[in-house]
Amino acid sequence: MSTSQTSLPRPSRSQSLRRNSLTVVGSVAMCMAFMGPATSVAFNTAPAAAGAGFALPLSIVLALIACLFMASTLAAFAKKLPASGFAYTYNTHGFGPSGGFLSGWLLLLSYGMLAPMLLSAIGSYSSQFLQDQFR
Repeated sequence: MSTSQTSLPRPSRSQSLRRNSLTVVGSVAMCMAFMGPATSVAFNTAPAAAGAGFALPLSIVLALIACLFMASTLAAFAKKLPASGFAYTYNTHGFGPSGGFLSGWLLLLSYGMLAPMLLSAIGSYSSQFLQDQFR
């Protein structure tokens, strides 16, 4: 059996995820973290069109293909390493404990910076919208 066909041991009962372990705060944090890509698509399309012109549809298709490759990779990892801490777990298995530790903290810091950036962008666009509507 080749190494690519070797399956990892399934997690035991103590290693599996607990039921009802996601709190409201955790759910809100995840939702805000996943709003980043959608917000960037919504607010960056006009500047991208100004820069890319008629190449914008091709750029979006290429970005879609890159996202599909990334999703396929994450799905393959999730089948082999079912865990809630995906970045830490995958990178620990790939790069060792120090790589997993570093990537976990970088992801946490990135998520921590996302909420202030989203709120400031929403505030800026809301302010501009209100000024345009009520002048």
